[in-house]
Amino acid sequence: MLKNDVWVIYPSQQDEGKYVAHSLRTDQLGVGECIVDALVELVLALRTLLKERRRDTRVDIYRDAPAEVWDMLNHAKRLPKEIEEIAQMRLEGKHPARMKRLLQNALRHPRTPRAIHPDPELIHI
Repeated sequence: MLKNDVWVIYPSQQDEGKYVAHSLRTDQLGVGECIVDALVELVLALRTLLKERRRDTRVDIYRDAPAEVWDMLNHAKRLPKEIEEIAQMRLEGKHPARMKRLLQNALRHPRTPRAIHPDPELIHI
């Protein structure tokens, strides 16, 4: 279980039109076409990391993200709870029909970095 992790979601600097979800405590990334896709990819990466740690206790799961990513946290806005809920639905194999409208309503400024203090249950394996 990851403790005290914070994720920052920001527009990709390498891939135009994509988003990066970045775990500050593990330096793991998820990249996607939208914020939800990036969050889902990050959760899947973290689940893989935790499974590997269970298999081999020498695997260190904690590695801080670079300072410039931590700096984004200073001006990041809180990610709306609806986005986390949509990501959870996607991880459960559900695809809400009104996802696009929910995203538009929840994110008034989609290019602004966002932060999330994830519920540890989101990463359960």
